[in-house]
Amino acid sequence: MKAEEDFILLSPGRKNRRIWIDLYETNLTDDVIEALLSHLQKIDEKVFRLCLVGCSLLKREKIARKMTRKKMDMAKQIRFFSDPEKAKQWLVRE
Repeated sequence: MKAEEDFILLSPGRKNRRIWIDLYETNLTDDVIEALLSHLQKIDEKVFRLCLVGCSLLKREKIARKMTRKKMDMAKQIRFFSDPEKAKQWLVRE
């Protein structure tokens, strides 16, 4: 995550990145969710759209609630998907 964060932060522009995070085989513990949200807060100024693919409905709700509690602006640019094709279509559409 840190290497990706550094790469994104060093890239030119603001609100111009479309980011896909694959969570299919990730054990989303509370600590992992907190680390993910911390990472997302750091790159927020660069993100135009963000999709999280492959997490359960319960984890989606948990992530969304935590984002709302933390007053993360990114909550408006995020979508959750179970279907990778639909995620790709949403991510690249204008």
